[in-house]
Amino acid sequence: MSSAPLTMSFIGALQASLSVLLTLLYGLIAAKYQFLKESSAKDVSKLCVNMFLPMLIVTNVGSQIDLNSLKRYYPIMLWSCGYTILSILYGVMFVKFFKLPSWTTPACSFNNTTSLPLLLVQSLAVTGLLDSISGGNVDQAVERSKSYFIINSMLSNGLTFAIGPKLLNDEPTGEEGDGETTHLLPSKIQTPLSSTYDKISMRMNTWFHKLPSTVQAILSFLISMANAPLVGAVLALVIGLIPPLHKAMFNDMQAGGWLKAWLTSSLKHVGELFTALQMFVVGTKLSTSEVEETRVPRRSLAVIYLWRFILMPIASISITYILAKKKLLSDDPVLWFSMMLMPCGPPAILLSSLAELKGNPNTTLQVAKLLMVSYAITPVICFTVVGALKVSEAVARAN
Repeated sequence: MSSAPLTMSFIGALQASLSVLLTLLYGLIAAKYQFLKESSAKDVSKLCVNMFLPMLIVTNVGSQIDLNSLKRYYPIMLWSCGYTILSILYGVMFVKFFKLPSWTTPACSFNNTTSLPLLLVQSLAVTGLLDSISGGNVDQAVERSKSYFIINSMLSNGLTFAIGPKLLNDEPTGEEGDGETTHLLPSKIQTPLSSTYDKISMRMNTWFHKLPSTVQAILSFLISMANAPLVGAVLALVIGLIPPLHKAMFNDMQAGGWLKAWLTSSLKHVGELFTALQMFVVGTKLSTSEVEETRVPRRSLAVIYLWRFILMPIASISITYILAKKKLLSDDPVLWFSMMLMPCGPPAILLSSLAELKGNPNTTLQVAKLLMVSYAITPVICFTVVGALKVSEAVARAN
């Protein structure tokens, strides 16, 4: 292997990583100069997760899924659950051994699986690094990679909210509010609605408590995973697996795609706002002076960064290489490359939401500082990108 292509790969990967970091920086600048208030940033973040991301899922995943290609996503689902469980075990072991804060475990377990890899893939396509594994069509390769990352993100985000709060259960919770609420509906309407809701809620609770404890546990877990991106995933699955709907949404007009020009196009345009905008909002969350003054245990930082930027990349590249070499995965280098990158990179921004749910101000500030430092060193992921790219190229040639 000549040094020139390797050098260009490093430069291209570094440029892609710096593109992500600069997007964060723009958000930080916007917050520093009060172009975007904290309350507005929270609203935009909710908008991204609850509206833009589901639309992105519908258009990206729905267009990639059909009855013939569904099996291509099985490895992603197994891999997502597998590396998350492995990461949780790693975090729990070190938290108990070194007596670290409990947020160390979810920081090891859940990485940024949506906005960062999607933006990274777009940047890699621009730098030309995906040409060697694209099979001659970079645009299709990018769309496939996005769909892989989105499937992984849906599972990862569900596990984050289902398991994450339990990993923080030793932190004291915040005080409840004073209970005062302001209702927009007139009292004449509000009272019957509240009464109806209470009756339905009581009946549901009665029915739920009559179920076996095992069934209750399963239902509670499934309910905890329910979110807007999951709704988008279900819609994408329905559209993808019903041929007439798939045809109407994603085929050209001449081939029966009568929804593509207006409905699919509008969903795609709005959904594509998610990637850069979410990273921009993340940057605004890292701008407070309180975060900069907060101290984070160095042992926690060492344990997290060792796993997220060194051990996990080595493990993911090695495991995926073995699976691809033994032909246990589909013959798609973009799939191998995506799987190698999925478990790597900085902790998930959702950790800040988990910390806020627990209501401990010190934990919230420590997590914010952790995220700030993590994204500052994110460009080191360029080494993982180059390694994953070269291994994928080598397996593709060998097969």
